[in-house]
Amino acid sequence: MNRSHAGHGRRVVVLLGTDVHPFDRLVTWADAWAGDHPDDEVVVQHGYTLAPRVAKAVRLLPPRELAALVAEADVVVTHGGPGTMADARAAGHLPVLVPRDPALGEHVDGHQQRFATWAERKGLTVVARDADAFRRALTAAPARGAASEDGRVATTTARVAAVVDELLGDGAAPTTGPVLYVAGSGRSGSTLLERVLGQVPGVATLGEVHHLWERGVRKDELCGCGEAFSRCPFWSEVGRRAFGGWDPAAADVVARDADAVDRHRRVPANLLARRRRRAAVLRYTEHYRAIYAAARDVAGARLVVDSGKHPTLALCLAQDPRIDLRVLHLVRDPIGVAYSWSKQVERPEAREAEDALMTRYSPALSSALWGLTTLEAELLRTTRVPVVRMRYEDFVAHPRERLEEAWAGLGLDPLGLERVATTMHLEPNHTVAGNPMRFRTGEVALRPDTEWKQRMPRGDRWAVAALTLPLRTSLGYRDV
Repeated sequence: MNRSHAGHGRRVVVLLGTDVHPFDRLVTWADAWAGDHPDDEVVVQHGYTLAPRVAKAVRLLPPRELAALVAEADVVVTHGGPGTMADARAAGHLPVLVPRDPALGEHVDGHQQRFATWAERKGLTVVARDADAFRRALTAAPARGAASEDGRVATTTARVAAVVDELLGDGAAPTTGPVLYVAGSGRSGSTLLERVLGQVPGVATLGEVHHLWERGVRKDELCGCGEAFSRCPFWSEVGRRAFGGWDPAAADVVARDADAVDRHRRVPANLLARRRRRAAVLRYTEHYRAIYAAARDVAGARLVVDSGKHPTLALCLAQDPRIDLRVLHLVRDPIGVAYSWSKQVERPEAREAEDALMTRYSPALSSALWGLTTLEAELLRTTRVPVVRMRYEDFVAHPRERLEEAWAGLGLDPLGLERVATTMHLEPNHTVAGNPMRFRTGEVALRPDTEWKQRMPRGDRWAVAALTLPLRTSLGYRDV
């Protein structure tokens, strides 16, 4: 945008980010300011909120084009998202921050209000919580700091990149960096895979993030580092950056949002009526997007790994263009899976007696779940995200080779995979849920787990083989 009004007024840029909740209040205030100050050019990036009537409207912008818009602004107003405020600060602005109010349906919880209080106390922003404060803040808004030479070069680069983005197409761009989601059935070896990936520089492994709210925030179970979730410095900082802190009450909100879209019974509707259900899906995936982005920043990682396995969640994440999702579909022989489900396994992270043991399933139920999740994972190939299938048995036999093949198919940077071998030295991690192996450190040899061939009753093995036909044999599993 060119400033045709230079010398007559200011350019005021209002950023609502990509949150799916309506923020009509801020748009109304921006419109009122534009009407009362015709010399000012007011541009509102309104996202999923209705467009302004007086101010100029921009719905969503790729990151580089957004950076150019912020760089050219005289005054920047942001909603209470930490990332949006950080972008304004990086461009030299002291932004005016308007936190969303959950009581007005503007967000799922009060983390933006808590963050606003903290940021104002630190002198990082000017907070406006009502229309009068908004007008006073814009009237008194200081000029931004002088840009460095590097800043001017970065701004020029952003403007050129914005033109390229416009030619290639618009729409929301990813804001998380690459996120690898490990999909598949439970007891398929995802924890071992994640532990191996955690030894690769630049990779941040998070565990099964869908369990974070219940097991971490609400029950305060142990992180993979051995600390209680509430005392883990990594997750404390992730929570602060993503939500202004962890709120146990938010677990109920996440559970409600999950029930609306992240269930086996919701899969057909999510796939067949994507446009109609988009708002509900994006409201749910925003919880994950915020965690992935914050975890990436805190860890300084180029790749974030979520070993959640649930294909129903992956199908939701795949609909969110703000998440740069890649899916590794990990499969294991369903007989081995069923044997693993039959064993009694203690959960060392549990804080309550009722949670002391991992869930156990019968061979029949395990077979049904294996078949269902395997088919759901294959449905991910109908989405926009890259999907690669890898057998657990092949991974433990040739870990580096199989990961290099998978990374090529997923378009991921293979830097560091040369460290992967059949014997790994495992360091402590910050996974929030998973198999008890996430607490193991030191030397670990990767080898096929074939205990089921000797210990599982022959009748159970044949029952699983029969119940999982023909899917099992199509994946190359024939021994019983």
